Amino acid sequence: MPFHNPYNFIPALRRDGDRMPEGLRDAPPAGHHRWHENLLSGRIDVRMTVVTPLLVMRGEEIDGHTHLQVALTTDPDGVERCDLPATSVKGMLRSAYEAVTNSRLSVFDHDRRLGYRCEVSDELKKLQPALIHSGPRVEILGDLVHGDRRCKPAIPIPTWKHNKNRRDWQLGSFTHRQVVEALISRTRTGWRVETLLSEDEELPLAPESDDWYHVRGILHITGPNIESKRAERLFVTEVVDGRGELTCKEPRRIPESGELVNELKALIKDQIEVNEHAGNSEIRDRDGHHAWEYLGHEPGRTAWSRHLYEAGGSAPPWTGPDTVVEKIEDGAPLPCWAEPLPGGGWRLRPVMVSRLPYDRAPIELLDPSLRPAESAEQCSPADRVFGWSNQDGTGAHRAQLRITRLTCPTREAVQSLSPLTLPPLATPKPTQGRFYLADDEDRPLGGGVKRSGLFRRGQKVRGRKVYPHHQWMENASTNEIVNHIRYQLLDGRQREDKQNATIHGWIKPGAEFTFTVEYENLHRAELGALLWLLDPHLIGEPGKPGRLRLGWGKPLGFGSVELSATAHTASTGAQIRHGLRTLRAETPTTDVAHLATEFAAHMNSDILEAFRRAAAGYPADEQVSYPRNKPREPGYEWFVKNEKASLSGKAQSLPKLGERMLKEYIE
Repeated sequence: MPFHNPYNFIPALRRDGDRMPEGLRDAPPAGHHRWHENLLSGRIDVRMTVVTPLLVMRGEEIDGHTHLQVALTTDPDGVERCDLPATSVKGMLRSAYEAVTNSRLSVFDHDRRLGYRCEVSDELKKLQPALIHSGPRVEILGDLVHGDRRCKPAIPIPTWKHNKNRRDWQLGSFTHRQVVEALISRTRTGWRVETLLSEDEELPLAPESDDWYHVRGILHITGPNIESKRAERLFVTEVVDGRGELTCKEPRRIPESGELVNELKALIKDQIEVNEHAGNSEIRDRDGHHAWEYLGHEPGRTAWSRHLYEAGGSAPPWTGPDTVVEKIEDGAPLPCWAEPLPGGGWRLRPVMVSRLPYDRAPIELLDPSLRPAESAEQCSPADRVFGWSNQDGTGAHRAQLRITRLTCPTREAVQSLSPLTLPPLATPKPTQGRFYLADDEDRPLGGGVKRSGLFRRGQKVRGRKVYPHHQWMENASTNEIVNHIRYQLLDGRQREDKQNATIHGWIKPGAEFTFTVEYENLHRAELGALLWLLDPHLIGEPGKPGRLRLGWGKPLGFGSVELSATAHTASTGAQIRHGLRTLRAETPTTDVAHLATEFAAHMNSDILEAFRRAAAGYPADEQVSYPRNKPREPGYEWFVKNEKASLSGKAQSLPKLGERMLKEYIE
């Protein structure tokens, strides 16, 4: 059935300086050294009402890195109280302000090309065995020639076998990157290693067969990293005795070896980094098991490929020496695979079915006018109002507003719960380009765009991620919400793992917080945008007040809050100076009630309409969930199948905000 994805995007349009409203263009901040003549300073008192249960909590890891328990902050006597940091409120406001003013992104650190796992396809037939020598120097190994037939010099070694719950190593003490000699034979389906010897062992008498030949080469052992794996590889570098029937072509040296090796290093680094979650590595953190152990066929439970970890002293012999590219100066070449590129040249892969880099880094698909400011002169409205810090640490500007006098509700606003484990909230990562990218016309990518066709020229970053409000949760009872959460668990039970968290309570709908926004030296348009955000009727749709999102669990519908300005005073710098000079008891003020509608009249309507759609939220009778193949199955399986559907042109991309995805389950 059709459904809404829990998140979508507010358009991020090119910041054309001449077409941006005055006061919202890039410009240096006014500064804090004085009250400027025509700029506005003052304060806004705000009431924030909880609309759907609010999860503003502290987290505690238990059992190492196994699971996260979250609970409300307690006072010194252990009594629960609602404790909301002012920085959380400021962060919520900044995120919304940045979107509606089409400001530069405050942070965007995707300046390296991302990677994707390649498909198992005919493309693998083009790969060639290669060796990286110190220097670095890359050689493409020459083909083996037998009569009028040629084959790659990568000969399978029957290695792994199933033994119910584990896999057994069949090659004794042989190790990855070891130089060996072998007898190979020709079978009906190709070549196979029959006998394997280290260099210092004597070769036994060859069997009485014309199809056995003596070769020398290097072992390429990556471990049981695929469910159906049965063999490792011998990269043949020399035919010792081919009896005139088997020969080996000379290797080819690649002239751009240094560049290729650097790209390989970046590829391996990226693959390691994508497995880092909250500072914990899925490669290292395996509930007491090692990276080389096969624990099951699910992603992350097969053994990790040998290039992704340093083995250490407790590793089994077959893992061999550490295989990071920086450690090839020990004399043993590093085996890998070389892929010929369509336009000429090569690309190195550590394994055949490897993670590969996209053509372009995400930041190349983000218009320069939207990239984080690199100087004070480039500061956009959100940078000036909420503060700016250059990502390289060379400049900064303190915010021109602050959140003060934040009051929180008493403990009566807390709804205590029996421990409730949330479904995994991991979303598609930026590597899932069909969810994070659009074409140049802001349209979702077509269903026939293959994974390798993502992050290319003609595509753009979709915008700023937003979690629309879930209307169904506004009037839902505690039991209805708890049952809804439990239904989304993979097996209907509370499964605790490192991808989810257990909560013990929330702040009830109807609870009220109050705070004051104190600001100084804002342009009329900058203040108008802030006042617009603080009016639930302006940011919503007819009959549907707008809500902002705060705290944990936004994909599940938690954390919708309604903000309303209850009092407001504003004065220009000239008025403040006049009040000080005349020693008046009260500073003269300026009427700014019209600035919100004035801002909306001059701002891009597509951006504001998208924001209103998200703030008003999805209708109560429409489903909101992450896609899955089947009910209560891991979400990653949907994305795997969706990528395969791109081969037939039927892959789903994330539609525009407000539009539903066509099908929750892929048959």
